[in-house]
This record gives sequence, structure tokens and C-alpha cells, in this order.
Amino acid sequence: APLGLPSGPGDTAPRAALIPPVPTEPPVMSGMSTPAAGVSGPMYGEVTTSLRSPVNLRAAPGGPVLGTVPRGTTLQIFDMAPGGWLLVGDTGPLGWVHVSGVER
Repeated sequence: APLGLPSGPGDTAPRAALIPPVPTEPPVMSGMSTPAAGVSGPMYGEVTTSLRSPVNLRAAPGGPVLGTVPRGTTLQIFDMAPGGWLLVGDTGPLGWVHVSGVER
């Protein structure tokens, strides 16, 4: 099931949820790549977010923050970009995180 969502009828188990950021100003796209269209499954294994602090989930490498991923969340890697950026998600791509906030 996607992060924070039940996996089916009757599933009431708590899940880690994305926490939206506090808005400061309208996001401006950086002109960098957006998540790959048509990506069907994890290609590069998985990572776990840092236990020290939540990790920003971004719309593009270095782009606007979509939300944060809670500490210790396991994510699948769907793509990689120069500069240490990983396209991650649960069952499909959700956004980009930097390698400094995750562990293999």
C-alpha cells in the first residue's frame, strides 16, 4: 500500500504517513528532471530513511519539497540522478530524496 494508506478493506493498521511541509512561498520548479514516466517497478533495490530525522521528499532533484518521509521508513529506489538523488516510493515512484538522508 502507498505510504500512509491502508492496503485494503478492513486494514486498520497504522502506517507511516507523509507529513506536508509548512508552506513558505509557492514552489518554483527548478527545471530539473521530474519523476520518470512509465516506471513500473523498483530497479535499484531499497533504502531506509535516516533514524536521526525525517527526510524531505521532493518533486525533482533539488526541487520543491512535497512532504517529509518519517524516520526509519523503507523505500524502493526507482531511478537515480546525478548529485546523489534517488527517485523513491512504496509501490511506485513518489518523489526524490538525497542519499545523505537514507541508508542502504
